[in-house]
Order: sequence, then structure tokens, then C-alpha cells
Amino acid sequence: MTRQQILSRVCALFSQEGYAYYASQDSRACFDVMATDCSHRETLLVKALENVDGFTREMNDRLARISTLLDAWSVLIGGCNRAGSLEDGVVYRRYAIDVMSPHTLEQYLTGDQPTLRKEKKLLCELDPEKLKSARRELKMSRPEFSRFTGISEEMLYRYEHGICKPVSGVAEHMENLLGAKLTWGVSPSHNTPSEAGPSPDVSDAKSVDLFLGFRSAYVRNPITMFLGIGTKPGEAEDVKKEVIAIHMSDDTRTISKKTGALKSISNILKSKRCIISNLKPKDTSGIPVLTLREMCGLGKKGLIKFLSE
Repeated sequence: MTRQQILSRVCALFSQEGYAYYASQDSRACFDVMATDCSHRETLLVKALENVDGFTREMNDRLARISTLLDAWSVLIGGCNRAGSLEDGVVYRRYAIDVMSPHTLEQYLTGDQPTLRKEKKLLCELDPEKLKSARRELKMSRPEFSRFTGISEEMLYRYEHGICKPVSGVAEHMENLLGAKLTWGVSPSHNTPSEAGPSPDVSDAKSVDLFLGFRSAYVRNPITMFLGIGTKPGEAEDVKKEVIAIHMSDDTRTISKKTGALKSISNILKSKRCIISNLKPKDTSGIPVLTLREMCGLGKKGLIKFLSE
């Protein structure tokens, strides 16, 4: 599948399941699709690539900052990796992000969570409590259960305590012997910056955070950044949690092009929005415009009040 075919499939899935979504037309964007369910309880950020090995550490770090600030689940949807086509029903990992085929994403959206995760081997998400219960129903000790299943006591202990996951063949073998379902769905992961640390330009792009006191996540495309208020541990209790979608530019043509994206994204997030510019563009579709100096002067509460009026 080409990248465009993958994106078309993803958008069709969101539409089919009643998600509100925004799809970026810029291949350089940090995320290609932002979506939320009808109850606005879950926000998804999707990056689509034909070959998921093209997803770099810098891309992961940037997407991690955004998903953390928005409390969103970010996922990489692709067609293949260096080993071949991505298998349906299997969740892979690239740095710290979940990777899957369009069909596997469909399983998540329809509530049929996949049970297989591919790391170095194809692993199953085994429910430790179900395994313990199955053994106890047979009134077997762990040594007896080990002889019954042909699995070592040490590995059974690890499975029952969630220390490690069995490969798919072992899980299937136990389920067949016991006549019971022992696996559960792979839970979505929240990706984090890679262990090697964030890319330099990601850190530098957070300059607003340095003098305004906001948590921020630089987006680059399709808008400039998100600011978080009341989302930081230790934040004053009287500061309500808010997210502000922002586009910064001193180019009237760029502002005009980005206005639609800014409106769509803020509508999906149910967030505040504004344009930061030294110009006073005429057509901003009702989106407030502030200079950086004016924004600094308002402070957190003042900014929220201004954007709420």
C-alpha cells in the first residue's frame, strides 16, 4: 500500500466509526491525522508511512511531546518494514510508538483488540490471573501444572506474575490444553522521547515555555504549537486545565493557509486557539490575534479569559 492509500483507509475507518478527524495534506507534518471519538474521551494522533522504518528518532520525539501534552495515543500506521509486510492483528514497536497495519487499527476502533505484540519474537498478551485461575480450577500445584503443560516451573511463574509474555505458539498450546481463553488485547501505549534523548531542534523549539511558563509542544506542521495550562504537577489549583492551539507567523499568506487547520484541530480538541503575529491579518475566521508581547502581558489567567471572550 502507498502512503496515500494508507491515509485514505485510516480516514475511512475514522469516518465509519463516527470519529471526528482532521487530515493534514502536508507529508512533513508531525502527525497526518488527529481524531477523537464522539465522547471526546480519546484522542489519536496517526502518522502514516508506507515503510515504517522511515520513522526516525526525531519524529518519535516530536510526536511524543505532542501526545504527552494532549494525553493522546499516537500510532504509526504502515504497510511494511524491512522484514516484509506488517501482519494484521499484530502490534509492533518503533522506538516508543505502537506500529500496526490499517486492519489492526480497525480492530482497535471496533473493540476487537489484537492479542499479539511483535518485538524480537511474536508475543501474546497473556492474562496472568486467568492462567492462575485455570491452574487452580484443575487443583494443580505449579510443578504438576508444569508436567501437564510441558512448560518449566520457572516460566510458568513468570507468566503467572506478568514478568514475561509467552510466544504465540506457547500461549495457543496452553489455551488448547485448558480449553480456555488466556490472552487479552494489547493495550495502547503512550510513546515517550527515545532513550537517546530528544533531538536538539525539538528542545530549542520550546522557547515559549521558557518565558511564559507554559508547557508547550512544538508541532511545526500543520500548526505551530500547543500550549498547556494547568497540566503541570504543582500548578495552582485555581488554574483550570486547558490546551491552546497556536499558529505563529508574520506572513499573511501563511496565516491564511493555516487558519483552516487551526480551526479544525481546536474543534477536535475542544481547545482554545489563537494566532501569534506582529501583523494584523484581515481574514482569520474569527480567530483572535495577539502579538507575542501582548501574550506575555496577559499571563495564564488573562490569556484564558481573553480567548474565552
